[in-house]
Amino acid sequence: MALDSKIKVDKLVGKTNWAKWKWQINMHFEQCDMMSIIDGSRKSPNITNTEKVSEDDQKTFLAWERDNARTAALIACALSQPVADLVLTYLDCKDIGHKLISVYEQSIQPLAVDDGILQAPARTRNGHCCLCR
Repeated sequence: MALDSKIKVDKLVGKTNWAKWKWQINMHFEQCDMMSIIDGSRKSPNITNTEKVSEDDQKTFLAWERDNARTAALIACALSQPVADLVLTYLDCKDIGHKLISVYEQSIQPLAVDDGILQAPARTRNGHCCLCR
């Protein structure tokens, strides 16, 4: 996943620019191959005992952590201060996305709760739930 330092996304200020912001950020997720991180289809490897972790599993975990942080950073840089205040306690980009959806998504379909996590009815081309329609 390569991040272009020239990526420009309007700051999300609220419901007034949610649709445009959502579209812009989605394009960047696609461009930078971040969609599997934000939609949750690429899961964090479950590592509980670091003494018994193979080198490959450790590399996979570190790669996921790095990509999650990059994706969260892209979202964070595209938020106005009042919106950022809503997600300051979240570190996982998927959790940030779910919070933003729960606050700003205007849909005739209600948000569904799946395993205690708010899910928007939006789907990507591969059918996964994502931040953007």
